[in-house]
Amino acid sequence: MASNGVPVKTLGVVSALLVTASIGYWGAKQLTAEPYPGPWQESPHPEISATLKSQSVPNCSRYKYRESAQNPSEYLVYCTADGATWTGYIVLAHLHKVAVGPFEPDPALE
Repeated sequence: MASNGVPVKTLGVVSALLVTASIGYWGAKQLTAEPYPGPWQESPHPEISATLKSQSVPNCSRYKYRESAQNPSEYLVYCTADGATWTGYIVLAHLHKVAVGPFEPDPALE
C-alpha cells in the first residue's frame, strides 16, 4: 500500500495507462521530445536490463536511456543490436514492463 492507501499495483497500472493514453493522443514525437531530458545515459541500468530481458525485447544487446522528468522509474529507451538501427520503447522499470513500443526514434533527440 502506498502512503495514501492506494495499492501500489493500482498506481502502476494507472501509470501505464496514462503513458499509453498520452502516446495515443499526442503521438510518440511529442511524448519523447520533452518529458525525457538528456543527456543519454549508456551505463548499464539493472532494472531496465531486467525489464528488457523479461519482456523479450528483440535487438537490444545495447541500449541508451533518458529518465522521465515527471515520472521516476519511467525511461525512454533506444535499443540497437548493430549500433546503426535504433528502436524506441517506454520502460516502466519499477513494474518491469515495456509500456509502449516499439516505435521509431525521434531524430530530434540524437
